[in-house]
Amino acid sequence: MIEKLLANLTVKKLMSDYWPDKVYASHGKLNRLPSLFSSKPLSSFDSLTAVYRGPVNFLRGSQSSVAMPAQAGSAYDLYGMGLTVYLGDVEKCVPDSDEFLRTLEREIGAPEGSARMSVFASPAGDGAACHYDAHDIISIQLIGTKVFEVAPVKEIKNPVGTQYSAGFKPYDDLYPQALAGFPNDKAIKFQKIKMEPGSVLFMPRGTWHKTLASASSMAITICLSPPVLLDTVLQQIKSLMLQDARWRQPLYRANYADLDDSLGQLPELTRHISVESITKSVLQGAERLAAIDDNSFFIRRPETTVALGEITANGDRPYTMTASVGGSASKGAGTVTVGGDMKVVMDKIVGSGSLFSLSSLVE
Repeated sequence: MIEKLLANLTVKKLMSDYWPDKVYASHGKLNRLPSLFSSKPLSSFDSLTAVYRGPVNFLRGSQSSVAMPAQAGSAYDLYGMGLTVYLGDVEKCVPDSDEFLRTLEREIGAPEGSARMSVFASPAGDGAACHYDAHDIISIQLIGTKVFEVAPVKEIKNPVGTQYSAGFKPYDDLYPQALAGFPNDKAIKFQKIKMEPGSVLFMPRGTWHKTLASASSMAITICLSPPVLLDTVLQQIKSLMLQDARWRQPLYRANYADLDDSLGQLPELTRHISVESITKSVLQGAERLAAIDDNSFFIRRPETTVALGEITANGDRPYTMTASVGGSASKGAGTVTVGGDMKVVMDKIVGSGSLFSLSSLVE
């Protein structure tokens, strides 16, 4: 998929030569790209807005980078008023987009759900004011022409958080990242890239960019937002801390004397975090299920009930599991019939009210 988008640039070469701090542009006819980019909903802005029901934002990009939310269904009228329009979730109305995004994620080694697809449409003379994003972007020009001006953010590598424009009020998490000063787009040299139908541009996170459409323009934006290492490690540390009552105590002054003891446990806590635990934690769906092993732990959720059926003539027994809502109304039910040694395992699961591992079920 990457090779089709970026003119035979392999994933390996993209990662080694461009990721995470260099832009890459490829050009060619639109029909060289996967067929979904030539599908009917993406053939014109009119066709897309006729079927789009997701969130809508608009801006006058030539004047400000601040986008304002609008009512669903208003995109066509806003565009007709000469405004730039951002459609944040076009996957539901573009055929085969889900399969395309999941394939792209697998190729670049990102967890499922890391890629999402949106549309950015600008009338002639408008576009996007200068800003950078905290995720990687692949922009695919579908209709019309526009010019990107791009440059790396010098002050911060691998920024996390939200979109940022120079001179705006910083968000809280930007302060500790700005050790070299807040990002500034003044006195830097921009590279101009002309985008025509079929052009594809990769921009890593932390790339200043601004656009100007020379003719009515519509482009697909693929945002790549896999979990960052910071969030994943913090999540694991928090999970470990929640298992220990010392970290759950309220921070009253009377408890200050216990802080040294608690902080002394941090090296032991981090010892439980490994490369394997980090990589497993970001898995989704079938990959997450496939990663279950003897050391995986489970606990039966309190809103579930299990009804035991009568043992059948061949010695099997059906188990019907039901999840309730609000402690009363049932929400779905599933029945599994097992026999032999599996009856012993199921009985242990049914009778368990605390944490258990797969290995404990067969002891």
